[in-house]
This record gives sequence, C-alpha cells and structure tokens, in this order.
Amino acid sequence: MDIIFRLSDEPQHLNAQVEVLQITSDFNNTLESLDQMIKLNGRMIEGLYNITLPNLFSILQESIEDYIIDSQTPILPKNCVKHVWINELAKHQLVYIEVPKQQLDMRYGKTLFKQVGLPRLIFLYEVMEKKVKLKNIVAVKGSKFLTKDTEVFLFPFSHVSLDGHVCMGGNTFPEIDDIYQLNSLHLLFLQAPFGEDYGAKTTTNLSVASLFEKYENKQFDDEILLPHSKIQILENL
Repeated sequence: MDIIFRLSDEPQHLNAQVEVLQITSDFNNTLESLDQMIKLNGRMIEGLYNITLPNLFSILQESIEDYIIDSQTPILPKNCVKHVWINELAKHQLVYIEVPKQQLDMRYGKTLFKQVGLPRLIFLYEVMEKKVKLKNIVAVKGSKFLTKDTEVFLFPFSHVSLDGHVCMGGNTFPEIDDIYQLNSLHLLFLQAPFGEDYGAKTTTNLSVASLFEKYENKQFDDEILLPHSKIQILENL
C-alpha cells in the first residue's frame, strides 16, 4: 500500500495535525508518480520531488527547531509565576500572577473598610489579543516558592465560585497592548464594591461584611482558609 502525507507552509496550519492518506496498492503492479496517481481538482503541480525518509525527518526537525527558536516569552508582569501560550499566532495566552499578602482598602456595597487584611493570592488571566478575562483566583498559605504541587485554598470573600471561577457581573477590564500591563489589574477587582454573590468561604462562616470588619487594620489569618478541591492548581487551573 501507499501512504501520502499532506504538509502545508501556511502559518495557520503550524499547529494543525498532519493529514495522512493511506491507499491500496495498484492492482496492475505498475509504479505511478504522484502526479499520475492523484487528481488535484484543477490545481497546478508546482513541483514533484524525491527524498529519502531520513532526509525528510531531518528537514522537518530543522523546521520545528527554527519555529521554537523564534517563539519568545513576552515581557512578563511583576510577580508572574507562570505563562502559557494557547495559540501564539492568535495572541491567546494564560498568565498566572501572584498577589502578595497585604492590606487594602475594601468596599462592601457603599461601606469602606480601611486596610483589610488579604491572604496571598494567585490570579489567572486569559488574554486574547488585547482583551483580558480574569478566570480564576485562589489563595495560598505561607511564603514558600510556588510549584505545581502547592496546596491552594478558596478565595475567602465573594465574587468567586467554589471552583475558583470569577464572576465580575457586567464589568470588564480595559484592553491592553502588552501583558506586563496585567501588573495592577488585580486592584480593579479587589477594590470594586463586594456583595454576597457566591458568599464568603472560610472556616468562620462569617459574611463578607463581617470578615472585612474583623480584618480591618489587621493581617489576614491564613488558618481560616478552606482547602480548594483541585490538586496541582498551577498546572491544571
């Protein structure tokens, strides 16, 4: 039998699967060239080549290596702990940013709470061209270096579901030109007014407003965080 591979030099096909056509042997035991074997629906044959299999593999390997060398990580925002290209040509990427444990002014409805303690957090952004979506937020205890096995915890306040997905209602982030501009977008989320959507998630069973009041002008107590149901969050979030 004969096997035909279809390869393309079109940029949009770089991440596509290679098509493989398997056909039966010629029952007449005649040896045909490809231009005689297949009908090209009116398209002109621009070249017909013979190449050994090792040389074909060598050319393909060089092509792959050239593509990898040209692929570069963009300038990353401060505290970026992970960057993933989903589709580099479409500028579709995931960016994980650590937000250190700190105190911030927070709002519950129209009420302002001064310097509320927050735990160490990881924000996951999805970027498509210039558009930004905040997909997930989780909390982390302590100050150890993050790995794919780091235990993560639920975001203790509202607007984030039990699986870590963020609800921003009708609010959206401004468009960005470069991902280093993600550096401060967490402030737009954290300093927007909170309510009770998805509710607070801690061992205390306190409401969001009560938590803000409890930790006003105080550091957040990591011991009240609830474990997240997912494992290896930095790898699979």
